[in-house]
Amino acid sequence: MFARRLKFRMLALQGFLFLMLVGLTAFMSRSFGDVIPVWLFFVACLSLGAVALLCSQVLVARALDPISRAIEEIETTVQKAGRDHALPDFSVGTRIVLPEVTRSIDRAVDRMRNSYSEMESTALTDAVTGLPNRLHFSALVRKHLPYEDDDAGALLFIDLDQFKAVNDSLGHSIGDELLQAFAQRVRGLLRKGNSIFARLAGDEFTIFLPGKGGIEISQAVADRVLEALTRPFTIGEHRLTVGASIGICHAPADGNDYDTLMRNADTAMYRAKALGRNRAQLFEAAMHDQARERLELENALRGAVDAGEFIIHLQPQVDCKTGQIRAAEALLRWEHPVRGLLPAGEFINVAEETGTIVEIGTWVLEESLGIIGKLQGLGPNFRLSVNVSVRQILAPGFVDSVEHALEKTGADPKQLELEITEALVMEDIADIAPKLAYVRSLGISIAVDDFGTGYSNLARLKALPIDRVKIDQSLVRDISASGSSRTIVQAIVSLAQGLGYESVAEGVEAEVQQELLTLMGCEVMQGFSIGRPMDEDAFFAWAKIASGMPDISMSPQDHHATG
Repeated sequence: MFARRLKFRMLALQGFLFLMLVGLTAFMSRSFGDVIPVWLFFVACLSLGAVALLCSQVLVARALDPISRAIEEIETTVQKAGRDHALPDFSVGTRIVLPEVTRSIDRAVDRMRNSYSEMESTALTDAVTGLPNRLHFSALVRKHLPYEDDDAGALLFIDLDQFKAVNDSLGHSIGDELLQAFAQRVRGLLRKGNSIFARLAGDEFTIFLPGKGGIEISQAVADRVLEALTRPFTIGEHRLTVGASIGICHAPADGNDYDTLMRNADTAMYRAKALGRNRAQLFEAAMHDQARERLELENALRGAVDAGEFIIHLQPQVDCKTGQIRAAEALLRWEHPVRGLLPAGEFINVAEETGTIVEIGTWVLEESLGIIGKLQGLGPNFRLSVNVSVRQILAPGFVDSVEHALEKTGADPKQLELEITEALVMEDIADIAPKLAYVRSLGISIAVDDFGTGYSNLARLKALPIDRVKIDQSLVRDISASGSSRTIVQAIVSLAQGLGYESVAEGVEAEVQQELLTLMGCEVMQGFSIGRPMDEDAFFAWAKIASGMPDISMSPQDHHATG
């Protein structure tokens, strides 16, 4: 196009010169008309001008033709290079005719290509880990789909467990370093060229295995990832341990397009979380119904506190020797509008994962402190034990929420006990211990729940500011029939006594278990053989009979005070 414009301008210039020649001829014919006939002079001048114009046209055309072709080639070549993101491939002739132009274009295009490569890399790479991001992962996986052979590929969806607790307690910079360390560790487990490893967002990662191998290969990769996470990560002065829930699906059996594979692997991952986390789960078609139910549960949980759908049930704890009531445990129940009364085990994991556990835990704490005010007839040494999650403790403002609840209800902090799970608290002991120590300084006692099922050692256990340990019911259940179970329970009771802790046995369901626990020196027990979890009114009635004190029933004023 530029060449055509150049030719047109040259023709216009030549036309202008021709017109000037015509004008000059007319002028000279007037001046020399008396010597040479005007018509002859006019014809001679015009002929001479025409010949000169034709010659100049030929010369100009020959001179401009190589430039014109070179410019046209430059236009087409640059357009093609732009589409292909490559350097322009100019011919030798074009480079000879327009050397400076072609060199300048080469440099400009090279700079543009580098800029484009940098922008493309930024757009397709996760900034924290350097792995492919969601967009890049999608493009890479789609190149392998659809498959025609069975067991042709596998997709693993990885979600880190307890990662949000790290972010909430230690900050996003530590969280980012943990993600980097995780990515580096897993990258070392995978064979180059045989897998695609990416970070989707937050604590979610994916691995695509494009080759054959089926369930055995994908399960082996998942097992290697889980095994790698058993070793703590050292981030600065922190030793951090996280687990992973992994969902696995295969192409084409579980889907033969990217979106279906991602959805099914995500569904399997949530199933792994529901089954206890830190495990891998293969996708099954029935999981879609479970995923839908989970989503409905999540949505219902978000408004359950405001809707007043939670209630507290109480289960008594008695002295092993005297049988007198010593305490009670506050157990959360959900009066679901469709499914009826649900125990905490059916929804607490979902509350943990979605973060609603913080709001629910605050409500349970305030409600339990209100109940304490109604139990004054049981004496000042009576305690009400409330379960708190690690995520609730690590959340900003936990200590403030405890102090606010005490102030709001006016309850005696000495009658409140907070229960924490052994296995979970040991993972975050450095961050949890100072908060528990402060809470304990208020007069609140601390208990370690499910003791004997975790992996704590004596040094770490002694570092916790606790008052009692609760022996897990899985150990108590078999003490009448299993010598090893009796040995373990006896060891825990002796350990508690040696460290100055009180021991509480959970899940006592038979009289023989009560007798054995008493002989072992256990101080408090709790279970169905003593009293099942019951609502407030039933508990007050039971406590009145058990304690022989008729004045502990709830007064109308107390009932009104807590709504």
